[in-house]
Amino acid sequence: MATIDLKDEPAPPTEASAQRPIPRRAFTVTSSIAANRVPLLFDGNFDTRWLTGRRQVGDEWIRIEFDAPRDVSRVRMDTAERSLGDYPRALVITSGEGDLAQTLYAGSPLGALMKGILREPGRAPIEIALPPNKTTTLMLRQTGQTRTWYWSIHELTLRERVP
Repeated sequence: MATIDLKDEPAPPTEASAQRPIPRRAFTVTSSIAANRVPLLFDGNFDTRWLTGRRQVGDEWIRIEFDAPRDVSRVRMDTAERSLGDYPRALVITSGEGDLAQTLYAGSPLGALMKGILREPGRAPIEIALPPNKTTTLMLRQTGQTRTWYWSIHELTLRERVP
């Protein structure tokens, strides 16, 4: 039986941490698929969701363009019980684009999902801590494949380090 070590995942931010939410007005979002559902990522309604509407094939992405360079510290993707299987099988988060893109995270978010289920069963958040960066473009790329599961996000929250 395989075990997953959850202690290597960074702890979620606390009220005392030097982080703050990035306001929705500070960025624009596009996606490779289901562009009409992008507003559902930020509508504050946990019953709605952005989803690919097809199985994960490894070419799905969400692109976030900021109004100014930001030090994005954390990406949080809320899921729901009905969407637990719709987590990204492999996730790559980059800052910048093209040849200048810097990888901030690459791996399976399954450990973060399991930790989120234990911490907040109703939302099962996947929280990914990012190293210091100054980005105007953040790319979330789902690079894995499944036979049937979509990629779904009920709410997307971005946090930044306070200078």
